[in-house]
Amino acid sequence: MRQNTITESVTSKWQMEFKKKWPRFVYSQRLTFNVFRSEPWLDVVRHFRDLPGPVKVLWPSENEIADIETIVHTADDLGADLAEVRAPFYVTGTTIMSDGRKSRDARPIVNFLAGGSRGVMLVRAMNREGERDRALDVLARRIKVFDDFSPKWVNAICTDSASANMLQGPQQRSEHRRITWLPCAVHVCNKMLSDIGCSGPWSKDIIVSGRAVVRFIKEHDAALHIFRGESTQMGLIYPCKTRFASVFVMVECLLAVRSALERTVDGDTWGMVPWDHFVRQLARWVRWQVRHGSWWDSMGILFHIM
Repeated sequence: MRQNTITESVTSKWQMEFKKKWPRFVYSQRLTFNVFRSEPWLDVVRHFRDLPGPVKVLWPSENEIADIETIVHTADDLGADLAEVRAPFYVTGTTIMSDGRKSRDARPIVNFLAGGSRGVMLVRAMNREGERDRALDVLARRIKVFDDFSPKWVNAICTDSASANMLQGPQQRSEHRRITWLPCAVHVCNKMLSDIGCSGPWSKDIIVSGRAVVRFIKEHDAALHIFRGESTQMGLIYPCKTRFASVFVMVECLLAVRSALERTVDGDTWGMVPWDHFVRQLARWVRWQVRHGSWWDSMGILFHIM
């Protein structure tokens, strides 16, 4: 009886792993099955078929990828992989984490994750489209996750929704009240930095004017082109509500590219740009602001305070 060579054994094991990983990629990226009937894809398969050497890559066919058994097996494999992560949840309990975001098709969703001693896994993603976002509604979504998971296995929930937590006592059943609410450290620090940065009119003026300069540069192609010619290593960051310390990062970046911004507005190219009449005055203001030394001095002070 002929034994398999080392090359054949390694190749066989590699091919088995490949046949597991490839469907996961296809399903997770939501690729249409028609892609694997297309001539460009078949050309790729033929190219790998001609690969020299003992190792051959056998791509799953379109029928195999679209087969319901493959889909079920892939789901079972994923479930088995997550079993190790899930096991401690039913011994020491879990911490639920939630945060809102936009889906690929721009729908408002909220993700709920469960964390334990062996990792984190997604337990539910809720579509909030058309729903109200009051504290009671947020609390109702949270309770639904608790009940699906079983409240006795939930130790705590980490979320930025302070308003929902205020209702936790009077509005929840006893099995829910014992679950500790942990404020998200990132959001708390972000609030602290915002309070520090907006502690007085002078700091608000610096932040508002800095935001206006960044927006003008980033939203006008001519200005952005000139700036990128002067600053090839670092760009500008516009602050947003959900990114940690984004105002602080905006100020930090502005100070770092000060020289590049000054060269941008001082050069002849800026003066030769045929600005539209409704932004011409704003372009003059940006030029004046960037060349205003005391504005930069105040921004440096604010940066050190934050």
